[in-house]
Amino acid sequence: GRVRPPQLGVHSDEMIPGLARLARAAHEHEACTILQLAHGGCNAAEPDGELVGPSAITLPDGRTCMELAESDIKFIVESFKQGAVRAVQAGFDGVQIHSAHGYLLSQFLSPYFNRRSDRYGGSLVNRARIHLEALNAIRGAVGGRVPVAIKMNSDDFIEGGFTRNEMVEVARMLEAEGIDTIEMSGGTGLSPANRGF
Repeated sequence: GRVRPPQLGVHSDEMIPGLARLARAAHEHEACTILQLAHGGCNAAEPDGELVGPSAITLPDGRTCMELAESDIKFIVESFKQGAVRAVQAGFDGVQIHSAHGYLLSQFLSPYFNRRSDRYGGSLVNRARIHLEALNAIRGAVGGRVPVAIKMNSDDFIEGGFTRNEMVEVARMLEAEGIDTIEMSGGTGLSPANRGF
């Protein structure tokens, strides 16, 4: 799910020692550390596999994205949880769920990318479902003392995308489920150059 091949990862126990060195170096300088958990979805660098997202679509640049089955969604939620557990084992002070800039979870929120008709598509509650499942899985694994944050779009800045009004509603859902911090960002790789991140 990495967007670029050299991007930092937390998808294997083998990565814990290297991540621990990073956390330790920050703590030696009295800095707190939060590890961001992300999956690129349709924007991932998958040279040997298929791009996946909430729905099967073809992006304007010609890349095609395959729809995730519900079993795949469960695996991704579990992977976010396991990534959070590894981050805490490595000594990070908290974790942040990445749901902005057209990454996978952002794609689930966006009607532009998410055209599903099952319980993960359609209504805003359904499009936000994977976020609440990931948050609850992470919280259940790391406990209430580890901060869990989220980065999410305030607006996709694309026609048919996630909007500010929807963002407010999703923020309320996340707050009700115990998110500690919400970082606002905006835009996707498809947004006009003068809008978004």
